Amino acid sequence: MSSCETIYLLLDSIGNRKEDPDRRISAAKNLHVALTRSEAFVKEARDAGAAAALTKALQTTENEELLDLLAAALATISGFLSGGVQTRAVTLGTFTMHVCQSGLEEALGAQLWRSSFLLSRLMLARPEIVRGRDVLELGSGCGMCGMLAAKLGAKKVVLTDFMDAAIRNLEASLAANFSTGPTTSPELPRPDDRPRQETGRAGGGDCVRGGENVLVKFLDWSELPSRDEEQKSKTQHHGESDLSMTWAQFDCIIASDVIYEEDHAHSLPRSIAHFLAPGGCCFLTVPVRQKALLETFAENISVLGMYFATQEIDGSGFEDEGISGNIEYEGGFVHIEILWRE
Repeated sequence: MSSCETIYLLLDSIGNRKEDPDRRISAAKNLHVALTRSEAFVKEARDAGAAAALTKALQTTENEELLDLLAAALATISGFLSGGVQTRAVTLGTFTMHVCQSGLEEALGAQLWRSSFLLSRLMLARPEIVRGRDVLELGSGCGMCGMLAAKLGAKKVVLTDFMDAAIRNLEASLAANFSTGPTTSPELPRPDDRPRQETGRAGGGDCVRGGENVLVKFLDWSELPSRDEEQKSKTQHHGESDLSMTWAQFDCIIASDVIYEEDHAHSLPRSIAHFLAPGGCCFLTVPVRQKALLETFAENISVLGMYFATQEIDGSGFEDEGISGNIEYEGGFVHIEILWRE
């Protein structure tokens, strides 16, 4: 069997969501081993469209072992996205952003994906959604959208993520894009060893700061207390909460490509409800990998007392704008606008 035939067989098995998980993992292992052993095999895999096939396969599984193998294989094929932090110049309207990306083997979210470009285009077309507002970006990854919000005149921007690679990216990006470089402790403390934050601050513990109005904070959606838990804690502690995630609220929340696992359809609505100020608005741009997942997300938003509206958008026809640019998702790409019901 030729190398090309082997590649196609392995990709077929990897990409088939109906395939037995163990067989998908086995195929991914075989592909990764072959890629690491031969540069010629890497070239053939590139020519066979393996990068697009692997990127699509990433959206069809929540198996951690398979995700790691796919990311490692994709990093080897992509080349420029592997091996540490890389800086990329991106032109958005009249702004040039210097965006730092980590290798795919470190974290999938620490690269630019198509949705971040689509959200950026929305903000460029409607700068009033961020101008003069306190803006929170959830799942910032590379932070391009949040930094653009700052360039467009946001009063304050807080970029958040929970991955170490993404935090490093954000720190480097702030240093490259704002005159006041980042200041932070050598290692960002985890939630269980962070000091209690000041009441009323947007965030807690140490942070990365880029300029006076842009911050980076660690945030794991799954660890957010409910508002009832927070209020109970404040009552017990004479007006100050002992919870590590007591944050201020924001009049604008933005996020891109943040609904790709079942848990996101539940934890993301809770996070939005936790941080969105009365009268505020949340803007998401996401690929619809599974329509059922988006429906669950919408139901949870409604249960929490918020209004949900979607607009289908054209995510095709662009060159070199993020990973997954030419992949067709089940429901395409959508902008989502979320408001509190009156």
